[in-house]
Amino acid sequence: KGDRGILTINGTKYNVIDTIKDPYNKDGILLVTDAKVPEDAKEQDADCKLDWEFRNKQMKLHTSVHLHHCLLEKIAGKSLPFPKVSSIQDGFAFNRYESNEITSELIEEANQAFRKAIVSGAEVKTYPDSEKEGFKRADRIILSAKN
Repeated sequence: KGDRGILTINGTKYNVIDTIKDPYNKDGILLVTDAKVPEDAKEQDADCKLDWEFRNKQMKLHTSVHLHHCLLEKIAGKSLPFPKVSSIQDGFAFNRYESNEITSELIEEANQAFRKAIVSGAEVKTYPDSEKEGFKRADRIILSAKN
């Protein structure tokens, strides 16, 4: 899910309800607001305030779907196909697989391992991606028990 927040232009506030990649500019981001921003305001200076609580929750959900996939691979003892779809909604996230290798039994075993890790107070440790500055490598995420 894209970021949320508040965009203020000339004292008028617009709720940013989503952000999407600009299909015409690979480095551009489009802000989706709950009300139309007037054409003359689009060239004005703006103040943007990120909804950090929402962003932080989305980052945690994103990490959780990677962790679940890593647990599937650990239990299976091999590399598995990536999900066909990963979706993060308000309050939950999931992977949808289209592979015969990923059975309901394997998923349930990974779910149980995940629950056990959470209950035991396990921590998530990530490692920087050597190829993408500022990113973490999902295949290097591990769960470790707290001391």
